[in-house]
Amino acid sequence: MKGSFSFIVRGDNLDFDGISTKLHLSPTEQSEPEDILELLQQLTPNLKTITEMIDEYNEVSINSYMRSDYGQMGFMLSNEMLRSLAVLGIAIKFHILSFGMVE
Repeated sequence: MKGSFSFIVRGDNLDFDGISTKLHLSPTEQSEPEDILELLQQLTPNLKTITEMIDEYNEVSINSYMRSDYGQMGFMLSNEMLRSLAVLGIAIKFHILSFGMVE
């Protein structure tokens, strides 16, 4: 199984440099599914900024994209991950894609 997680900010008139400066993070193209806890740990110190962004922008969330050549897959969100999501007040969306190579 392969996949990625993305922290998403959507809205009109986004200030990309300002967002990066406030969060102390630079945009990345892709990360591995195991990196979700690392992403949450990087976002947590920015709770005040994220709360302000939730009020200001249309969407602030994490998207998870998982891909498999076979139909069956599974994943787990640990207690630590769930607590971090709850503290941040952001949603996580799961997009599961299968290429149907099951025989």
